[in-house]
Amino acid sequence: MTFNELKFRPHKIYCGIIAAHEFPNGYGISVVNTDFSYNDKDTYEVAITHNGQLTYNTPITKDVLGFQTPKDINALLDTIEEWSPNQY
Repeated sequence: MTFNELKFRPHKIYCGIIAAHEFPNGYGISVVNTDFSYNDKDTYEVAITHNGQLTYNTPITKDVLGFQTPKDINALLDTIEEWSPNQY
């Protein structure tokens, strides 16, 4: 999975876009670019998910990650995909 393969759609609440992907291990990523997220025009706010819910209990972050580039997101996707189910 790469950033370019994420399927962005309009955000339901805020002006902007959102994409999400969940790997078979149950972990995933939510990527947003809205007027209210930690980003600018060319970056994104990222949250880690587990079984469809936001999680703040991973070695990547204890919060959302702001100002992430597509390259940063590709690295996050590679890391998350390698985790074992229920690892964190």
